[in-house]
Amino acid sequence: MVEASDGYRALFALPELDPSFTDRVILLADRRAGKPLDDRQGPLRIVAPGEKRPS
Repeated sequence: MVEASDGYRALFALPELDPSFTDRVILLADRRAGKPLDDRQGPLRIVAPGEKRPS
């Protein structure tokens, strides 16, 4: 479970993250284009390639 500063919560199940279940890569980013994320985007951001609706 991860929680954003605005209270939004997202839950990831083990099969979504564990390489023994999937080849999908989920990233936890603290930078974009080499620069720290701004207050609106960060300090950390989950990047889940292939998601149809980023949140």
